[in-house]
Amino acid sequence: SGNIADKLGNKIYVSYLHVAYLISAVFAFLSVGTLNWVYIIGSLLALVIGIPLYTAMIPTISFELFGAKDYDKISGFLQAGINIGLMLMAPVCGILAGFKGGFKVVYAAGFGVCLVSLVIILLCLKSTSKAVK
Repeated sequence: SGNIADKLGNKIYVSYLHVAYLISAVFAFLSVGTLNWVYIIGSLLALVIGIPLYTAMIPTISFELFGAKDYDKISGFLQAGINIGLMLMAPVCGILAGFKGGFKVVYAAGFGVCLVSLVIILLCLKSTSKAVK
């Protein structure tokens, strides 16, 4: 995915990762109660592509968003936020799964949160590209 960021830019990179995660959520949603291997494997493959949302995306886009000044502090702070979110994910998913609908609710919520994340990050990248010009 780093090659995508290098060759096509961060907007395409961020979109690519989010779309992969969205596809994973759709397949996971469809797999609930069916154990359809096509859905399960499709979900896992798309998730593997989207995993840099949790790892490589922050350092990749931080420089474009915030510049070189205090890059290491800002990137570290943002990565800490992702780690806190990941830490809270299991209990939040457990609570959501307890609602009517089980894990379909979890996957639908994940889809919604990912979509909001995509829009916010693209807006931030757009606003910084205007500020630089």
